[in-house]
Amino acid sequence: MKSLSIISTTYEKEKGANLDECLGSIFSQTVLPQSVVLVADGHLNDELYEVIDKYKAEYPELFVFYETETNNGNWYASNKAIELCSTDIIAKIDSDDILMPTYAEKILSAFETGIDICGVYIDEFDDGTKALLTTKKTPTKHEEIYKFAKRRNPFNNPGIAFSRKLANEIGGYKNMVRCEDYDFVVRMLMAGAKGMNIPESLVRYRTSKDNMKRRKNFVNTKWFIISRYRIHKAGFSSFSDFLIPSAAQLLLFIMPSGLTGKIYKLLRK
Repeated sequence: MKSLSIISTTYEKEKGANLDECLGSIFSQTVLPQSVVLVADGHLNDELYEVIDKYKAEYPELFVFYETETNNGNWYASNKAIELCSTDIIAKIDSDDILMPTYAEKILSAFETGIDICGVYIDEFDDGTKALLTTKKTPTKHEEIYKFAKRRNPFNNPGIAFSRKLANEIGGYKNMVRCEDYDFVVRMLMAGAKGMNIPESLVRYRTSKDNMKRRKNFVNTKWFIISRYRIHKAGFSSFSDFLIPSAAQLLLFIMPSGLTGKIYKLLRK
């Protein structure tokens, strides 16, 4: 069976309880990964260091922690995490994601079929009430994934797994403020990656009002359009594939927040 590392990135504003729950879910897998790599994008708060020290003490040979001197962005921290891995497969989650116990086991089984990139369904839940909000499903077969990618990311970023070799060949994540995950996926597909999504919710994704604020702001809208323009210029998508989602994103940006939230919920079904 192929070897697996699970990587994550964090930063000073993350909550210690969220990171603890994330790492706890990784080390509770039915099949443990060969390594767990956490990269801090800049210096952290004392609460986070306490959580990290706990797992370093419990899993000294399995847990790798690296801290950058300055805040360089998630793309940089993700590339550093990839650099610290030597396994065939790398799975990536955020520091407040929660993995279901069989996540690693099922990712490893999926890669035995010869794929290069794999995602899973995710359950989005309210961080305050803990209530399930929606299950975000994605296309499962490679042909559907490739077609879907021309306009939207065909993988849920939480829980995505990929070939370390191919990720290094395409240069990892690009220096982008937003949408670096979508850009990464398209470049993997353009490089010949065969993809699939496991049709099962294997990640719990924490969401709050702050998520909507991040989606509904000028910077996010700007990079949404930039990323799709780059993908179009690279020859992966048509002009209409660029224009239609970009126009829709602009419309969502100027809409009232309440209406925007309802539309996002529809898009996630």
